[in-house]
Amino acid sequence: MNDRRTGSSLLPDSWIYQMLTVLLCLFLFFLPIYEAPKNIFGGLFLIGGVLYLAVDRRSAQMRELLRRPHNVALMILIVSPFFAGLGTDYLDPVSRFRNALNWSSMPAVVLVFTLLPLRDSARVWALRSICVGVIVAVVMAFISWRDHPYPELNSVGHVNQSALYLAFALVAAGYLWVRRSTTFFDGLICMATVVAVLTFLGPAKSIVAVVTSMIGLLGIGVFVLRQVGSATRISLF
Repeated sequence: MNDRRTGSSLLPDSWIYQMLTVLLCLFLFFLPIYEAPKNIFGGLFLIGGVLYLAVDRRSAQMRELLRRPHNVALMILIVSPFFAGLGTDYLDPVSRFRNALNWSSMPAVVLVFTLLPLRDSARVWALRSICVGVIVAVVMAFISWRDHPYPELNSVGHVNQSALYLAFALVAAGYLWVRRSTTFFDGLICMATVVAVLTFLGPAKSIVAVVTSMIGLLGIGVFVLRQVGSATRISLF
């Protein structure tokens, strides 16, 4: 990944940078575990990130906001929950707004993350947080399994939704495994994540869990093939 800090004042040794990185990692760690900490740290990250982007006029990412299709898609995802359920009596307006706020916060975090000029090291810590959070969440899912017919990630819910999240975590683990500066710590996190996900498959008894996990493992395979291809080209020249 290329460093996107060019022309930005968000330096790695600044307290703003460190605060945003810590808040992002805490949000990602608690994402599959507990609702309250996830909402708190995600909200603080959003507030801090939006304030930084509003103040730092030198951030080139702001000028690219409407140029990148994925940013437009994220903005649609942020707004759409507030229109869901209109004209129905399923929930009262206050509850519907609270649910919409919760759903819209997820793509909002992704959007702010993509716009902030963070270093690669911050993104790597974010991936580590995802993997460690998954390991803890799977352990907790088995501990609380007696209360449910199938193991479920506490803050994710239904077994199929949990499987989708675990498949995403496999891709994060795959990147940690193949990146050139992989440490023993990263390798250990990656292997533990893969073991946790595969252990979840049996008791889950879900076709969605199996298919999504296979897709996640395929993602790891793509990372490995790309790394092997790069190493081969380097050796040839």
